[in-house]
Amino acid sequence: MFNRRRASTALFLAVATSGIGVAAFPAGAARHGGEPPPVARVPISQAAAQLESLGIRVPPQSCLATPSAQRCPRVEEVVIARPTSDEGPTNFAEISDQGRRPAAVTGERPANHSPSFACGVLAVTPLVDVQAWSRHKHHCWASVGVTWMEMWGDLLRWNASDGRWYTLDNCYRGPFPGATMQECVANYDCYHPTALRRYRGATSGYAVVRGIGYFGTDYSPTEEDYCD
Repeated sequence: MFNRRRASTALFLAVATSGIGVAAFPAGAARHGGEPPPVARVPISQAAAQLESLGIRVPPQSCLATPSAQRCPRVEEVVIARPTSDEGPTNFAEISDQGRRPAAVTGERPANHSPSFACGVLAVTPLVDVQAWSRHKHHCWASVGVTWMEMWGDLLRWNASDGRWYTLDNCYRGPFPGATMQECVANYDCYHPTALRRYRGATSGYAVVRGIGYFGTDYSPTEEDYCD
């Protein structure tokens, strides 16, 4: 069968999860500030297994997958924020959880990102045309003690036959030793001009803030469309 997928993105398939559905936490993450998101606190040695048990993909190059690697920051605990799939970003790493607020925050402020949180991730609703595209963003405020950032995004398609989401493509950015904005795009040459199919994006971010690891995932709203 001829693969219509663009060669420039074929490498992503080597690290994409084959046949793994993506399951979300129960709804309730803080997205625009206000109440802190429900969280799970786990030793960093257990973080990757905890996330993968929930269906959240952890790339092999992530410091969550290989926390003992020499290049990775030394942390003992990871605070995992629960994502939802409504509009707007999932904020995580609440500043008050650090024990103090910063004197100021600097840098570009993404829409709906609250200064009460050090970091936020956003999965943009996929665009389906001649290809399916999903955009992924991870932002951390400056001046709050961020020393490490990485992020990854997944383009997902719903399989009605078994009721699961499957990864079509993924992207990765990082590491970055400080606060910034990270973005990447996942895309897939879908081609189904007579079939209506459903897509969504999933964006995951990992950051270390004053020696504590924080993880957040955001699921985009779904998009149903034909692809030709």
